[in-house]
Amino acid sequence: ERSRLDWSEPARAPFAAVLERTRILIAHRARELVPLIASGWNGAKVTGRDPIDVTWRFGAGAWRLILNIADSERRLPRPNHARIVHLSDGASVDGNEAVLAPWSCMFLREDSLDHG
Repeated sequence: ERSRLDWSEPARAPFAAVLERTRILIAHRARELVPLIASGWNGAKVTGRDPIDVTWRFGAGAWRLILNIADSERRLPRPNHARIVHLSDGASVDGNEAVLAPWSCMFLREDSLDHG
């Protein structure tokens, strides 16, 4: 009985919120990341550690993750020349600043022909 699936679970909290967040992230992957990957990978670079800042470069642009794993909020200039694709819970934009609460992140995409 313990290994039996409860098919009503996905409709109830907190499972419904997790399922919705997963659907959103999968849609972002299909719409934003897959076309970049198809354009050819040109390397990756870590430019920050507090918060963690990683950029993957592709022929058609770049995919960037900024991740705060600290126990306190981090504020940084809003990234120029990049479009915010996703803000996790606790991440926001306040004017010209990006605000990352502890254990939050943002994904960005930059479309460009020169990321070699």
